[in-house]
Amino acid sequence: MIGTALIALAAAAPGLGDGFAQFSRSPALRKERVEVAVGVLGTDRASGKTLYWARRVVTDRSGPVTTFADSNTCPSIHHVLDGLAKLEVPTPQVPGLNQPDEFKIIMDGTGYRLTASTQYAGQLGQVTFGSNIDTPLAAWIDDSLARLQGCWTHLPPERPAP
Repeated sequence: MIGTALIALAAAAPGLGDGFAQFSRSPALRKERVEVAVGVLGTDRASGKTLYWARRVVTDRSGPVTTFADSNTCPSIHHVLDGLAKLEVPTPQVPGLNQPDEFKIIMDGTGYRLTASTQYAGQLGQVTFGSNIDTPLAAWIDDSLARLQGCWTHLPPERPAP
């Protein structure tokens, strides 16, 4: 599902690509999916700070709507990325070795998913994981979407002049 959305995301604003992180929220009982991609826009010449872009695609019964934000006009992007860098990631589960005595099965919750660039043993990589409600991933995505809510515009961000 997220792969199809990434194709739509890439087509939505030429030159932005997929970014270094993509996250989504998809409630089981509502027909609305929110997908966000985040990437590097460039470097601010005056401050030397890295600038970021974000692209949101909301898909409901009437189809997808794409909006954008950037860290120049939306400082909340920095808070979202700080949270991403500190996000608690799940531990791989090996049946018979680290299986909990009890676990929750949630049938009608909300699907949360993250794909992000990683650094592992000095090498670049990628991680993808998903969860349902009441997890650190769910809390980070819900908080991120709330923080970015007032930032979205229909105009794609412009890269800074070199």
